[in-house]
Amino acid sequence: MTLTTQKGTILACALLVGGYFVVPMIWKLDSIRFEEEPVSIHKMEVMIPAGSEQFGKLERIRLKEDALQSLLHGEQNLAATVERFLWVNELDELSMEYVRHHFAGSCDEEKTARQVLSFAKYRRQAKPQEIPQSTIDKIDHEINHTDWANMHNHE
Repeated sequence: MTLTTQKGTILACALLVGGYFVVPMIWKLDSIRFEEEPVSIHKMEVMIPAGSEQFGKLERIRLKEDALQSLLHGEQNLAATVERFLWVNELDELSMEYVRHHFAGSCDEEKTARQVLSFAKYRRQAKPQEIPQSTIDKIDHEINHTDWANMHNHE
């Protein structure tokens, strides 16, 4: 079929019209926020079906990035951020092994807190004008002055 046939012309017009409406919608998907407030751990468990092994790596990264941004903008404290990172890490056995192997600490919570700090430092390197060094220092100070080993025993 070529554009010189009637069917070809109709098909070409349909693709152009469809593209006119569909492409802008696809481009705008990145800017749509489905949730304006941070998602709680319990809400995430409801949103993600029991087959969490199928939960995609990109979605795990997005959840960590959302948690980190909430921390950096003062919308969430370090403990809540660590809880979210830890929950996401536990969805993937390799992620948890990586954290346990590469970050210092007496327990998974402390190691995860240091992972949060490393993410924050990386974001600061990428955008120093948006993330002040004092924010990084505050996170570091809180990590070093929290009794991580006893933190989960009081819950």
